[in-house]
Amino acid sequence: MPTIHRRLKVHLTPRGIVVCPRETNGPVATAYHGSAVLVPWGRAVPPSELNDWDDDGGEVTIEAEGIAGSFLLLITDASVVATLFDPSRAISTVEGLLAVPLELIPARALLTKHAAKQSARRVPSSSLPNGADEAESEDDTDVSSVSDSDDTAPEADEGPIAPRGQEPFDPNATLRITPKKPFWSFGGSSAGAGASAAAATVAAPATTTATAEAVPAGDLPALATDPSNKETTESQIELDSKIVKECIRELKGMYFSHTFDITRSLQHKQEIAARSISPSKEAPPAFVEPSMHLPLWRRADRRFWWNAHLMAPFVEAGLHSFIIVLQQGFVQHSAISLPVQVYSTLAAPKEPVIPSPPVHLDLIIISRRSVERPGLRYQRRGANISGQVANFVETEFMVSSDRDSKLHVSSFVQTRGSIPVFWSQSPWNLKPPPVLERTPEERQAALEKHFEKQVKLYGKQVVVNLAEQHGKEATVVAAYKEGVTKLARDDVKYVEWDFHQQTKGMKYENIAKLTQALEPDFDELSSFWAADNQVFSTQTGVVRTNCIDCLDRTNVVQSAISRWMLNRHLVRIGLSSQEEAGMHDDLDKAFMAIWADNGDAISREYAGTSALKGDFTRTGKRNFRGALNDASNSVARLLQSTVTDFFKQAVIDYCTGNNLNVFAEFQERLSSSDPGEILRLAQIRLEAIETSAKSVLTEDEERLAAWTLLSPVEQDVVRSTKYEEKVLLLSSKAVYVVSYEYTLQKVMSFVRIPTGEVVGIQFGAYILSALDAAGRDLEENQGFLLSFHSRSTTERIHSYSMRSKPSSSSSSLSSRRLSALSSSISSSAGKKPVRAPSLLKPLSLVGSLAVEPEETHFFAFKALRRDMIRLGQDGQSQIIEKREAGGKTAKATVEAIVARLREECEKAGAVAEGDASFVKEKDLIGLTEAQAQTSLLERGLHSVKALIWL
Repeated sequence: MPTIHRRLKVHLTPRGIVVCPRETNGPVATAYHGSAVLVPWGRAVPPSELNDWDDDGGEVTIEAEGIAGSFLLLITDASVVATLFDPSRAISTVEGLLAVPLELIPARALLTKHAAKQSARRVPSSSLPNGADEAESEDDTDVSSVSDSDDTAPEADEGPIAPRGQEPFDPNATLRITPKKPFWSFGGSSAGAGASAAAATVAAPATTTATAEAVPAGDLPALATDPSNKETTESQIELDSKIVKECIRELKGMYFSHTFDITRSLQHKQEIAARSISPSKEAPPAFVEPSMHLPLWRRADRRFWWNAHLMAPFVEAGLHSFIIVLQQGFVQHSAISLPVQVYSTLAAPKEPVIPSPPVHLDLIIISRRSVERPGLRYQRRGANISGQVANFVETEFMVSSDRDSKLHVSSFVQTRGSIPVFWSQSPWNLKPPPVLERTPEERQAALEKHFEKQVKLYGKQVVVNLAEQHGKEATVVAAYKEGVTKLARDDVKYVEWDFHQQTKGMKYENIAKLTQALEPDFDELSSFWAADNQVFSTQTGVVRTNCIDCLDRTNVVQSAISRWMLNRHLVRIGLSSQEEAGMHDDLDKAFMAIWADNGDAISREYAGTSALKGDFTRTGKRNFRGALNDASNSVARLLQSTVTDFFKQAVIDYCTGNNLNVFAEFQERLSSSDPGEILRLAQIRLEAIETSAKSVLTEDEERLAAWTLLSPVEQDVVRSTKYEEKVLLLSSKAVYVVSYEYTLQKVMSFVRIPTGEVVGIQFGAYILSALDAAGRDLEENQGFLLSFHSRSTTERIHSYSMRSKPSSSSSSLSSRRLSALSSSISSSAGKKPVRAPSLLKPLSLVGSLAVEPEETHFFAFKALRRDMIRLGQDGQSQIIEKREAGGKTAKATVEAIVARLREECEKAGAVAEGDASFVKEKDLIGLTEAQAQTSLLERGLHSVKALIWL
């Protein structure tokens, strides 16, 4: 099995970027000759393997700690934060990243600058010229390009470099991955492209073109060279740069190890190793790394591998030695010397008591944030349809010490996670009330899935709910309690403890009452305790703690539980007695500091600030200064949630592969949808089609095709003040245009157009907003007009509809929160709809409506945006594409629909076979027209919003 390359050399060549191991002879780097990886210029050309690479072949060379992502995100700086029982088991944190654009000219400028910095760091400070800054370490975050690797992995170097990475495990996991797409490639459309030119412009403004050898003409998107799209190109360049910078900020501070797996607990790995050994053989060591024959990434727990999607091309290419597994959360190591207590007796000792030497203790904490439902505080709450919850963190607290010539290690795992039902909170208030979502049956199903998986992974669940049982939080707390009660599982115990009520008046000493009440459960759960090849006890379950955010109150209680377990372990190994109260002062300070830092780290990752109530966790005391600090942090959290978190969430969804088309949506709405909501909307649309077909088709009609499409509420209108999602049904006899109430799940009205009455179809660009790059994308903003004679057309309005006439408003996905995906766009006030001169005129409100004969009318339809989200099934992950109408782009979707409609119209005799005039390609609303119709006020408002939220 190839090991992970601990240091890399990155070379710039005329053909592309070459990455190879950094070979050493002691502290000195030596020339490398052998296999390397070539990442060619441009994002369309796959990388290839260089069998005989020579270090002397590079124009510019820099060194790196590893590769964080396939956009050639290089880890340039890292530092060791912990060693697990042995110096070779080092855990590092990412401190510096470099995003290398895959364009020759900007890459040359960037790498040359960084190489100069690295050279300056190697020069002693006394020899630096005046004004030089040896400590300069700013990150270059220029827009990068995709790097699709397609090579085989060379053997890793074995230089004497301190290990820094991470080694994961999963012998039976199958990785199913879609090939990587760049940040700017919104689902593969050309409007989002322009990355290559964007990178060149950002990194090297003085030079905007590259040689043909560096950038093949076929790789450059049309927008990058089309002067008419200058506005789109410039906005895309700016967005690309912001995305890469935010991605680097997200990856900074993550943890990895080159030599062992930090994604799994000690007990989990020991159990895996024990299962692979015959009962007749000796038990495996307590600190074993199982399945060492597998590559590092194959041994990782996929729940905690944050850059799995970014590293997908390297995985597919088998470049195992280059794959670093990054984990978000927290890692810290604290070492202290604990004096051995000399116990007094009533009888005087016969000989002088020689004090024992102090015992060395190592305290290590590893918190692992889950990637299954990643996100920020008000952006991701509760559970998804698979039972995965927001802010799920597995925290393992370890203690090691040498006793009787053996290394004794204790490990105790706790978990935290959002309340596992469907609920949300508004980001616009300081203390918004939680709001339950979905039906009780759906909430119960999600809760059952959550605990089924948790019991399977960890064993018995002792659920400690710290949220308020009265007031704003009571609604979601009551649903949680009811759901767990309905479970009726012996291996799930529910404990309510209203933290705010119990500690009111700063009486934080009352937390001891909770731990005392839970002592029987602690004894039952136990902890993992082992020495050498002997395992003394194992943990049989976990305490799952939560409040509303699973941050401040949760961390205080988890630290109290961990303190109880630490005291129990000290008694076991003879460093304390059962009667002793508290711990040694140095141990107490180290313990509190490590848990306070853990709480701050998890809080910054989820809420953007340090943890509240951190003064109690750090000092054991609560005072008004801490309360004042909490108030300032609460205000900072409000600003984060209302301004910066929307874009951050979009970047997280993209980097983790949960929503590959997220930036197309973000440019349109300045927010992003929950992937679970996207799946739900897809299901709702399918149900709308089924319900509509049952309601409107006659017994002698066969449904041939159906789509959900965006359309003006009114007929004979192309541009309107309001749009809705209509269901378009194609039967063997007619075309049905259905207005559907998505909340009530009922058909409100429909128009039946016999296929023989269709007189023509026009398709082309249908741009409703020219304010952002996604809205100007000609490939993804397509629609068609369906024109028809009115003589045999009928319209029916159901009696339960609140409508008074056919042209009035109807509810749709676009008119409420369900519409996260719909392209509902309202024109500015005072702008009249663009319509045909004549309209359908109803003669009655219920039943069939006759229309004036010989009139020609039309409906306008726009294809919905494509959604690309991640689905998890049976421990595997895959990227799926959701477009109800089919097709890789909106243009392809519209062309497919138009072709299907034409086919049926030909059968009905509406058009002669081969008549080219029946279908006409012409823009409904072209880019120029859309830009002309955009007022200065609309442009100004959009610029202000983008300035705030982007």
